[in-house]
Amino acid sequence: MKLKKVPLIVICIAIVALAVLAVFIHYYGDWLWFENLGFAKVFTTILWAKALTFVGFALLFGIFAAVNLFIARRKGSYSRRMRVVPPQGPVTTIELIFHESHATKAWTLVLLFLAGLMGISASESWMTFLQYLYHSQFGVADPIFSKDVGFYVFTLPFYSFLQKWCLSAILLVFIAVGLSYYLDQAIAIPENSLYISPRVKYHFGVLGGLFFLDLAWLYRLQSYGLLNSSSGVVYGAGYSDVHALIPAYWALMILAVVVAALLFCMSVLKKWRWALYATGLFFVALIGLSWIYPVIVQQYIVKPNELAKETPYIEHNIKFTRLGFGLNKALEQPFPLKNTLTYNDIEKNQATIHNIRLWDRRPLIQTYKQLQEIRLYYDFNSVDVDRYHFKDKYTEVAIAARELAPAQLPAPARTWVNAHLVYTHGYGVVMSPVNEETEDGMPKFVIQDIPPRSSHSIQVTRPAIYYGEETNEFTIVHTKTREFDYPKGNRNVYTSYQGRGGVQISSIFRRLVYAYDLSDINILLSGYITHESRIMFHRIITDRDHTIAPFLAYDSDPYLVVGRDGHLYWIHDAYTTTDMFPYSEPVSRGLGQNTFNYIRNSVKVVIDAYNGDVSYYVIDPSDPIVRTYMKIFPTLFKPISAMPSFLRRHLRYPMDLFIVQAQMYATYHM
Repeated sequence: MKLKKVPLIVICIAIVALAVLAVFIHYYGDWLWFENLGFAKVFTTILWAKALTFVGFALLFGIFAAVNLFIARRKGSYSRRMRVVPPQGPVTTIELIFHESHATKAWTLVLLFLAGLMGISASESWMTFLQYLYHSQFGVADPIFSKDVGFYVFTLPFYSFLQKWCLSAILLVFIAVGLSYYLDQAIAIPENSLYISPRVKYHFGVLGGLFFLDLAWLYRLQSYGLLNSSSGVVYGAGYSDVHALIPAYWALMILAVVVAALLFCMSVLKKWRWALYATGLFFVALIGLSWIYPVIVQQYIVKPNELAKETPYIEHNIKFTRLGFGLNKALEQPFPLKNTLTYNDIEKNQATIHNIRLWDRRPLIQTYKQLQEIRLYYDFNSVDVDRYHFKDKYTEVAIAARELAPAQLPAPARTWVNAHLVYTHGYGVVMSPVNEETEDGMPKFVIQDIPPRSSHSIQVTRPAIYYGEETNEFTIVHTKTREFDYPKGNRNVYTSYQGRGGVQISSIFRRLVYAYDLSDINILLSGYITHESRIMFHRIITDRDHTIAPFLAYDSDPYLVVGRDGHLYWIHDAYTTTDMFPYSEPVSRGLGQNTFNYIRNSVKVVIDAYNGDVSYYVIDPSDPIVRTYMKIFPTLFKPISAMPSFLRRHLRYPMDLFIVQAQMYATYHM
């Protein structure tokens, strides 16, 4: 029996349907996770922003390209009847693809492909759009254009994106239109000569006019961009930028508009020489005004009097760098050094003396590992330093979480069931004062062992750690197998998860979703999973909070806190940053090596180690960037007053911010 040939359109529809299904499964799995955390509106806001920017810009490009291709094909049709040259040479592959019999289908596919690319490029800038729509004022004006700093942080990036996107759209359409005319032989190159149909010239003139209008917009935006220039003696616009480049950009902008107007009017004026002369004049001015003239000003006006000429701009750099990094809030107090220390001074400062740190965190973690890991499959990832009140005594302590490391299980025990259903969590913490030791030189533990034992009033009543710094594998709880809780002598104690963490996989479809999303078919096939089972993923705390709020920057050192309620919490400092603060010197140290010249520790993130709940508390509502985020995501942030008081006592000045500010203060303390 002869099989029927499957039409190409059916194959294309099937491929598109599978792609759409894959995207839906991925986003549906993420939505379930966000909903479980109470952040469904955050997810839908991000999703709608991406979807609307994709659809809007894909449609915008599609209409613009379709109109131009429609005009080109009509003119091409005219040119085929009035060919400038007869067809010559063999038919090429591209000419075969765009043959008149199926040219409409071919151009439609090209148009859809390009529109998709342009939509994707726009959707990647979804936060730029949202920040523009919900922007806030800084209340500080720049010294050159007298615009609020919010213009540079929120508005200028949006305008810059639009300008670049429009330029790309014009160039792509120009190439597509040119190809269409070439295939229709409205453009030909016989015997090393170029022939272009007059109607084609007019079409190219309109596209060229749009190109020069976009260039005019570019030079207007570049004037503002000089306030974030690194080409001068200091970061920001210098003397030659203000007195040479800005006037040059104005002149180039006006010339570009004139060239655009001439190109638009060519169908009426029919004076192509005027357009060519104007274009040539533009490029001569481009070289002379934006390249040569600023060099002359710098060499013969600035350099002989550099200090006098650049002093105002150096002052701008100092002022705005101090503002950008919060150094303007530094309180200077004299601290005269006197060699008059007495015993009474020591008695009056017992709290300080009592908390002088003797234990270094680097060797201390090795000591913790040797004394308190208990089993090979436990691990201490890091040691944090915190402070607690013990019998009204303020004490600085070292604390570390005992996390589960499934990779350290014996090889025979490293089965799928053990890795994902049985060994699901770490257990307990170790805590010791930073300046006390036992008689044999070991740390004097406040909390130790499994189950946790405490020598003070502080108690750990919920020691299981499902979310931490090492819990990378997904895990499934409420299954037909028992979860390993902790070892007790020669036997093990088992438990069943009682929290609200994880997504309930209550149907075959949800199991299918996560089997695909996590690339593990066992989720779908395992007979241990029930309708009550819950799947936990994004369990590493740094990945967890970043997945929810990727627009924030995060400190490299989250730290653990034992709450007054006996639960374990992670506190992670989050920052608002930008690299668009005018005149502020940028740095790239820390925070994932992202360059920024403005930073505020406006948010404290708290993550429950048992339930995985994530809370974002705004500690600095005066920060304009966090105010903008609060407008965009009103359900994401909470006021700091909503944080439990026992957690507020453990807030500290973040390490990465201190390092960055100290680095900048070394230069900008004046």
